[in-house]
Amino acid sequence: MLLIITACIKVDENTPFVEIRSKQDRIDGYIETIEWALKSQFFDEIIFCDNSNVNLKEEQRIKELLSSNRYENKRIELYAFQGNREMVNQKGKGYGEGEILEYIWNTSKMMKESNFFYKITGRLT
Repeated sequence: MLLIITACIKVDENTPFVEIRSKQDRIDGYIETIEWALKSQFFDEIIFCDNSNVNLKEEQRIKELLSSNRYENKRIELYAFQGNREMVNQKGKGYGEGEILEYIWNTSKMMKESNFFYKITGRLT
């Protein structure tokens, strides 16, 4: 089963209705969610996509989590791109979610192979 986890690690200071703005606090939440998904027996494919263009390969905790041998049976794709901050600030976070899904639709191999998927926000807490 495919799970899409959406994220915005570096929130623009003008984005409305964002409670947690600290990059570190946001990454902590995303790490928890990724780990939850990796431990789940329901999902064998996971796409994590950030729309603030953070270099995910440089995020040490994400690297450590994904490099552990505990999750060899999972397929994982990581994506990051720069979303349209101005439009997100005007229209809200839902606009950014739509951009993420469009990006995944156009980029992800797993998405192209999947007949259906589940999508959650990256921060469950």
